Amino acid sequence: MESPVRTTQQVPTQKWLVLILVCLGNFVATLDTGIINLSFPVLTRVFNTDPNTVLWVSVAYFLTVSGLMQVFGKLADTFDSKKVYIWGFILFTVGLIFCAVAQSISQLILFRVVQGVGIAMIFAVGNAILTYAFPDEERGKAMGIASGVVGAGLFFGPALGGIMLDALGWQSIFYLRIPVGLAGIVMSLLVLKSQKLPRTGKRFDFPGAALQFIALGSLLLAINRGGILGWSSVTIVGLFFTCAAMLGLFVLVERRTANPVVNLALFRSRHFTAANMGNMLRFMAVFANNFLTPFYLLGVLGFTPTRAGMIFAVVPVMILFTSPVAGWLSDKIGSRPLCTGGMVCISVGLFFLSRLQPDSTVAHIIPILALMGLGSGLFESPNHNAVMGAVPRSYLGAASATIATFRSMGQSIGLAIAGIVFVSRQAYYAAVFAGQGMDPQLAAGQAYHRGIVDGFLVATVIALAGLAASLLMEGKRQRGH
Repeated sequence: MESPVRTTQQVPTQKWLVLILVCLGNFVATLDTGIINLSFPVLTRVFNTDPNTVLWVSVAYFLTVSGLMQVFGKLADTFDSKKVYIWGFILFTVGLIFCAVAQSISQLILFRVVQGVGIAMIFAVGNAILTYAFPDEERGKAMGIASGVVGAGLFFGPALGGIMLDALGWQSIFYLRIPVGLAGIVMSLLVLKSQKLPRTGKRFDFPGAALQFIALGSLLLAINRGGILGWSSVTIVGLFFTCAAMLGLFVLVERRTANPVVNLALFRSRHFTAANMGNMLRFMAVFANNFLTPFYLLGVLGFTPTRAGMIFAVVPVMILFTSPVAGWLSDKIGSRPLCTGGMVCISVGLFFLSRLQPDSTVAHIIPILALMGLGSGLFESPNHNAVMGAVPRSYLGAASATIATFRSMGQSIGLAIAGIVFVSRQAYYAAVFAGQGMDPQLAAGQAYHRGIVDGFLVATVIALAGLAASLLMEGKRQRGH
């Protein structure tokens, strides 16, 4: 295998414009999630359908993004990361245009798939483009700034979505972002340089790409729909079986092909594997928190959505300010201490969230959420820096896509676990309290709160597993290749 990438000789004069472009891609992608989720009640009414159907506006998009990122990462390595990134913005913008004129919920879901293809391209190669543009000693700083913009997108998404939905209608959440997509296309054409690797004459691994897409799609679809259809239902069991079968075939194909979509040899590196596992576990824990905390703020404390949203915004604001500093520090001291410290903060924060009571105040909650945001900010950019610094040049696109794929898996699995624990433990405590002769209304409130508490405790255990993965990373592997 080639030695890990060294980029000092390939730094373009427009490196800061490249960073702005990647930040733009990160911002529009994370902004999208908050805006769309807020629109579900409106879309349900506008298209005269049910919430389970409207949920597919996000589920179809999410499955597309998760299933295709590794494919586009490999295409970027095989052909040209610039072309993949430009086409990502083109398809994202086209998807916005068609979503804005959709006449039915089915059309909207279909056009969201087009958007998802574009975002998969953008996410798949964003970190690879930064690695090409910046020398080793500045890579962490650049990734820190790009990660901080993710926090900004998460913060502004719900706020902007609410304003647009109230003032301009549901179509505005799509057509008002079309100029941003067009700006991304123009900047990509003007700023990015082609990163063409020597042609090997090897064919693209279409069988591996198909198997990988089916395996990931089956897994994430089963996780997203299991709580609705029932985990023992024929459909969900069949999806898990399909995932296992396709994953087994995928490994066999990738070991035998000359140009695999995923080079399994990369995972022989403890550094690469530990960093990606830590990333997935961190997202599992954080998205469990993202699911549970709103239930606590609205359902237990009785806050309004606006007040709850402002309180929860503490997390992305901390990420916005912490990530650039953490990225810069990772260039100086390595990634492991920062990733480890970040997971410690997240673990402690989740445990303290489990100790909150029905009479806890905002003064109790905000410092805990700030600690969670600090942990994510300390972890994210150093972790990405570590992954990108551990691979050969010919696998930068694959490594960038691996980061995004593990992130999506962590998000989906974390949400599913939090939902399962919350619902099942709430039902358990409700039965226990009813058997003790407790007042029904009081029992329901207590069971609701205890279900959330148990969800936070499970998330704490997941975060501790992420801490263990971070400790397995090597010291300053990302420097001095």
